[in-house]
Amino acid sequence: MRDSELAMIAEVRQAILSGRAREIRESLRMSVADVASTVGVSGNTVRRWELGEVSPRGEHALNYAKALRALEKVTRHPVHGATVASEGGAM
Repeated sequence: MRDSELAMIAEVRQAILSGRAREIRESLRMSVADVASTVGVSGNTVRRWELGEVSPRGEHALNYAKALRALEKVTRHPVHGATVASEGGAM
């Protein structure tokens, strides 16, 4: 695993622990199932990640980090003039 991948996993785990991962998803009114299908896991798995019951690992952690980064970009740069409530800051 490359250093950049390890950094992404650490970043996504911090976003989970701080509650930011859930905030990002909810700010865009996305369901757990929406995110889960993108990441390649069940909705229950994403729910457990967001609750801090378990931590994402390996490819799923990387996929989740990529999904959260993409969603966070949308919160900062809404498409077609839509407004999204966001507290700002990086994931």
